[in-house]
Amino acid sequence: MKKVKLQNIEAEYKSRIKEKYNEKILSADELIDVSIELFDNTKVEEVDSEYVDTDMLLFQYGTYDWGSGENFEFNITRQFIFADADEPFQLSLTLFFDAVEIESYDCWSMNFETIEDFVNDIKSSQGYKLAKELKCKSFEIRFEQV
Repeated sequence: MKKVKLQNIEAEYKSRIKEKYNEKILSADELIDVSIELFDNTKVEEVDSEYVDTDMLLFQYGTYDWGSGENFEFNITRQFIFADADEPFQLSLTLFFDAVEIESYDCWSMNFETIEDFVNDIKSSQGYKLAKELKCKSFEIRFEQV
């Protein structure tokens, strides 16, 4: 297992994704696979991993307009919570597609017994089925304190 400092987690994700997938836009399955692989194999030094809610994954999808037009977004976000920080840090991997009519959805990994159950929930969702059918326009990695 690799341990990195919080300030280096975005670079670690970008490096691993580039190494594994080169410069291509990820598919929904690749986004899931790399998110789970990095969650399982890369830990942040400053996070107390004894507690399940200090390092967890959020799966979410929906059609949103953040000011530049509507897109269907398929996203897995890793959230880090620190006792001494006012707000959590999030590292998001997002696929963008043309807008579609779909009800938004989200779920947290900590609400499942295993990470496999979490992945099964993702793969049974309407958003996953759409993301597999549609042509992805772009891919984004974003790290921020929210």
